[in-house]
Amino acid sequence: MKNVADTHHLWKRGNVWYFRRKVPANLVDKAGTPVAQYSLETTDKREAQRRARVEDVKFDRWIADLEAGTTIPTTGKGSVSAPRKVSVDELVEFTRAYVETESDRRAKRLIADPPDDDEQRREMLADAVDERTAMQTPGYPERERYVGGLARDIAAKAGLGEERPAALFALAGRALVEIARRHEARLEGDYGTTSFDAMFAPGASDAKPSTTFGTLCDQFVAELREEHRLNDVASQRTRHVEAEVALLQEIIGPATVVATIDYDVVQKVRATLTRVPIGKTKRYPDLVLADAITRAEKDGARTLASPTQAAYLTTLRNILLRAVRQKLLSSNPAEDVKPIVKDNVPLHEKRHPFRLDQLRQFFTGTFYRSCAPDAPAPYAKKDRAWRYWVPLLMLFSGARPNEICQLFVEDVKVTEKGTPFLDLVNEDENQSRKTSTSRRRVPLHPELIKLGFLDFVAERRKGIAEHGVRLFHELQARPGDPTNFARYVGRRFNAVFLPQEITVEPRQAFYSIRHSVRDALRRIKASDEALLALGGWAPPGGKAVSANYGDIHNPDLWVDEIEGIEFPGLDLSFLHPAKT
Repeated sequence: MKNVADTHHLWKRGNVWYFRRKVPANLVDKAGTPVAQYSLETTDKREAQRRARVEDVKFDRWIADLEAGTTIPTTGKGSVSAPRKVSVDELVEFTRAYVETESDRRAKRLIADPPDDDEQRREMLADAVDERTAMQTPGYPERERYVGGLARDIAAKAGLGEERPAALFALAGRALVEIARRHEARLEGDYGTTSFDAMFAPGASDAKPSTTFGTLCDQFVAELREEHRLNDVASQRTRHVEAEVALLQEIIGPATVVATIDYDVVQKVRATLTRVPIGKTKRYPDLVLADAITRAEKDGARTLASPTQAAYLTTLRNILLRAVRQKLLSSNPAEDVKPIVKDNVPLHEKRHPFRLDQLRQFFTGTFYRSCAPDAPAPYAKKDRAWRYWVPLLMLFSGARPNEICQLFVEDVKVTEKGTPFLDLVNEDENQSRKTSTSRRRVPLHPELIKLGFLDFVAERRKGIAEHGVRLFHELQARPGDPTNFARYVGRRFNAVFLPQEITVEPRQAFYSIRHSVRDALRRIKASDEALLALGGWAPPGGKAVSANYGDIHNPDLWVDEIEGIEFPGLDLSFLHPAKT
């Protein structure tokens, strides 16, 4: 006997199976046909049965839409539209509709059946927090189950059949978090917040959720170029960031819709960066990223170091921050993300000091020669003050670039005994120190005095009314970081000023001058206390024991050590001001 259930809603014409269902009589006029009938495009019975189950869901949704007056377009009389391609904008609208419907249902249920007392309310709130946390935790089994279920519902509603675009799962995840947050807010007595995710805010349907990652990157790069142009940032630095953006686009895909970029996408970027070979563009210029990685692994090529991976992730975070500001994302999934593989390079090997011959070549090079009192064509550009003094102050104090760049005029002081010093202790909202050991007072090296540094400070003091209290008033803090005055300085020295004078070797940079000072103190066998007091260098295992007693930061104590800082063969007398 034929099993009717095996072919329920199925009809065979020749060797091909068709889906066939009657439309309720009261909806025939709206449907434009009494029967929904179309090919399942298969000759295999089992496959036809599987596809029919999917079409049953789609048919039920279609009938529900007809009853509600929101129909899915038909392909013509006598047929229902087959699974179709749906834009991200349409998927977003289906998702928004679900959020509003489900959120409204929960709100009505809470009004109809409120907590009996405050204790029950707290219990319900705890459950709501657990739900929201689960929905925000990628990989959590309950979340994956609910996201998958909602994605199936939205796909059926949109007439996608079994198609599951990657965007659908990201949208479903955001929807579940939004619903959970609204429910949690109501239990906390907050009925004023209408939405938490910008995608579900009132009027959000007027936005353009289909903005692609490629478009976002183009906007980011255009803004970056303009910022660098206005701040006279080296073009090499701009190209460096552009290269980072290009690689991120290759990993994520320029056509990827920004609204679908979530935690999982960021984790994909992290994992891929661990496999990207150093110099990928130069070494494998004709290969796409995936092929370059495969070839590099066969070649045994070195991959990006952890700090380099961190730089890429910082750029990704900045790109997605723009998306948050444009309300394309509710939060930044790259916030606080770090490389998967930690940097195994020992701290003392991160930067190498400059050799003595490099220091001699740099400080007696073209620029400093043009600053000599008897120079035939004296250097007079607007960056002269900081370009001239910051390296010299680093060389004879060991101070960090930003400790110098953020100095106030009043930070150059004199002790009661007559020792001039740099006061690196004073802090306000626009001054910072890297660590607690960085808070110190460093005597001025005699060479700085011979070079006329105190005269420079005196001139700056006279100009406070016009230019402000900063010693290097030409420098501006980095946008968003009011304590960083050295970022531009470091970029210029690393990208232009140092390479113009010397050959910079691997692991050398502007910061290497500070390491050269530490070597100079080692040459005179300076004590741990001196290293701590002058440069903020803590000995292995932490502070020196005697650092806990007395005033280690008294500049008068360290005059001999400062005077002991010297660099054999470096003669700067050509820069000394002429005596009058």
